[in-house]
Amino acid sequence: MTMLKRWAKHQPCSAAKGGIQAYLEVRDGRERVVAKFTHELVGDADRSEWAVAMDRTRAAAGHHRLPGDMEGEAVPGKDGRARRRRNVMAHHFMLSPDPGSGCGPEEVMALAQLWAGKHFGTGELMDSEPGALGNYQYVIELHDDGTNGVVHAHIVVNNTDVDTGRRLHIDDEANDRLWDSAQDISRELGMPYRAHAKEWRRAESKEAQRRKREQSLGRYMTKVERSIARDGSFSWKAAIANGARSAKLLACDEDSFVSTMRLAGFAVERAAGGDFLYRHPSRPDRWCCTGYRLGRDFTREAVLRAAGDNRRRGDMSDDANRERVLAKAIAALDGIADPSNVA
Repeated sequence: MTMLKRWAKHQPCSAAKGGIQAYLEVRDGRERVVAKFTHELVGDADRSEWAVAMDRTRAAAGHHRLPGDMEGEAVPGKDGRARRRRNVMAHHFMLSPDPGSGCGPEEVMALAQLWAGKHFGTGELMDSEPGALGNYQYVIELHDDGTNGVVHAHIVVNNTDVDTGRRLHIDDEANDRLWDSAQDISRELGMPYRAHAKEWRRAESKEAQRRKREQSLGRYMTKVERSIARDGSFSWKAAIANGARSAKLLACDEDSFVSTMRLAGFAVERAAGGDFLYRHPSRPDRWCCTGYRLGRDFTREAVLRAAGDNRRRGDMSDDANRERVLAKAIAALDGIADPSNVA
């Protein structure tokens, strides 16, 4: 899917320290830019020193107040004290296609130009047309020096509209529209794309609610475990959790819990922090986790609390009940003794 990130820049574009052009174009003395495109930057000098040109445009419109200047409106902070509003000098976007798409510089530049032109303007001088948010100076620079060598675009948009002189304001709703259009253009170009912002936010909210319900039951599941469960496989953590649940029913103290787990094939030790450390028999050196990571019902504190409840109820006084619970603990290992059956 295509990723889009935005950062509001509060320093001048040409600042000696923190300047966006210096950051984007050179790293460790090496040129970083694979390809470059500019909008509303006239002449070779402005295209080469685009940060200086953007600062000059903002200064002419009165939008170049530096952080710390005491001019401008004072706004109350969270503590009620007056704070001076920091000017946004520019907006820095990173637009990156899916790493598995195999897109080269030409495809990424086409994506970036279509996206930036739609929102911030196309054409030059008398032939320029404003985008959905106005007509702004911007530069697109492509990099291929990321973690995975994926070609991606950095887009720096000046904060002053060259036609109206107004500042660029991007709120949450505009952020969603920027994201949505990046996905729509990616789909039109045949690139992998993601759902619109409101749709995936709704899906993530449902997933978060589901995780909260799971964790309220005392069992913590990682993202990998949830993926394994969706595929119908059985994780080694699930095996340990099943054994520990049964052993808790049988335990009357810590020793009896550890003994029952050992009988079921699981090793239980004391971790450095005092919690239990569980080990799966198939790969005890790799398949191990603390009770806290397994879920709050599997910490040493929770096990001892359950053992105390068992003693008070006298559940373990009946030999038949002990045998039944012990059989459940041993059955927790069924079907997973072979490491090939455990994801």
